Amino acid sequence: MTDFIYDEECYPNVFTLAIMNASNGKKTLFEISNRRNDFARMKSFIMKLKNGLHRMVGFNNIGYDYIVLHELLTRGSPAMDARMLCNIAYTISQKIF
Repeated sequence: MTDFIYDEECYPNVFTLAIMNASNGKKTLFEISNRRNDFARMKSFIMKLKNGLHRMVGFNNIGYDYIVLHELLTRGSPAMDARMLCNIAYTISQKIF
C-alpha cells in the first residue's frame, strides 16, 4: 500500500486535482475546465488507487476534499462537458461552506 498526498481546488469554471506519490514523489495533475477535461483520466487513475488498496491523504480531506471528489466521481461522467462537471464540484463545494 502506498500513500498518495492530494489537494484540489474548485472554482465555478475550473476544478483541479494534484496527487503526489509519497513513496517516489511522482506528481500527477488533473484539470477540468474549458481548456481541458481530464475527468475520464482522473476517474481511471483514482479507481486504480482504490483497486490497489492505496490511501489518499489530504489536509482537509474528510471535511472538504473527499466530499467534493466523491460527489464529482459519483455524479459526473465522461460524457459530460467540463462546464457541467465544474458545476457539480462547485455546487458541492459551496454547500460545504
